[in-house]
Amino acid sequence: MFALIDKELPIFDKKFKTIDFRNNGFSNEERILNRIIFENCRFDYLDLGFVTFENSVTFKHCVIKNGFFHSVHFKGDLIIENCIFEKETDFRCGEIYSSFTLLKTTFNEYVNFFDTFFNGKSEIVDCKFRQGTNLLSWRGAFKANPTIIGNIGNLDVDLNK
Repeated sequence: MFALIDKELPIFDKKFKTIDFRNNGFSNEERILNRIIFENCRFDYLDLGFVTFENSVTFKHCVIKNGFFHSVHFKGDLIIENCIFEKETDFRCGEIYSSFTLLKTTFNEYVNFFDTFFNGKSEIVDCKFRQGTNLLSWRGAFKANPTIIGNIGNLDVDLNK
């Protein structure tokens, strides 16, 4: 898989038990320079935590059982389209410097965006947040007004109440 990422080739139709970008030997630093595309993949555990991605990261038609995106910095676009997140997902303390596209994606459990900042264009369209999210709870998280259309579920859950 890392040979494909090294060549910036899309990864199609793969099943992964564990992907840990910080502790995999792919990068000597906590920075990934390459563009990454996963399509039609399944991840039992996907850990992007504490890494800076210098280029775009795309997930299309993927199933992610456990997703850990804590303290991730995306310098390029982050695109998540037609995916399913099965368990609680952690996007806390991250930053997206370019555009953020979340399209037709289902989150079966709670999604935590506490202290995450969106500096570019953001689109959250036709997603399902079955147990809710705090995506809109953190005023000032979006530098530009996000496009938020056709979503199902509470996008403004405040767990501190």
